Formats: sequence, structure tokens, C-alpha cells
Amino acid sequence: MATFKFHIARKCPNAPMEAQLFYFKELTKDDENQSNKKRKADPKNKEDILKYVENREISSKRQDYLENGMCRAFACAGVSFNVAGNEIFRAWLQDLRPGFDIPSPKTLAERIFNKQLV
Repeated sequence: MATFKFHIARKCPNAPMEAQLFYFKELTKDDENQSNKKRKADPKNKEDILKYVENREISSKRQDYLENGMCRAFACAGVSFNVAGNEIFRAWLQDLRPGFDIPSPKTLAERIFNKQLV
């Protein structure tokens, strides 16, 4: 039945638009139900994934990419680099990406900003 639904929703150029929409919604429901079943089957799954992601160290290439992005975001938004020294902001960034070594305001202003201009 799923193959038929997929065919009508995605592949069949002769199917009426109403039928395509109906079966597209049906496929979406099927996907949601399947996802819910998987989540119900193993409630620890999400916790295990989060532990893996949060403890992961980042490469130097990724570190540079994140630092450059932070510098560009601050500069384009007119945000002072001193915000990077705010303890609340730093704690929030650590929660978002624990492996990220947050640059100091001085590092952002000098090394990274100069690198962006070159």
C-alpha cells in the first residue's frame, strides 16, 4: 500500500491534484507513526545520542569555522566583541556546543577579525 501511496503522491503525472495531496498527507502520517513507534520502543535512545554529541570534541578546522562565523556574526550585527567575555553568554555557548573553545573578546577583535579582512 505504501508503494501505491508514494506513486500517486510523487510519481504519477496523471493523478488528480486532490489525490496527490491526499496520499502525500497519508505518507506523512505513516512516517510520523513510524517515528513515534521507534521513539516509544527505546526511550533511552535520545539520551544516548545527546551524550554522544555533547561529549564530542571538534576538529581544529571546525573550531576555526565556528570562530570565523562568530566573528562575522558579531561584526555584521554590530555586536561588541566584549559580549564574548560575558559569563552568561559563554555558559550558553558551552551548553550549545561543549566542544567549542570560545574565543576571548581580544582574540575575536585581533586575530580573527584581522584574518577575516585578509
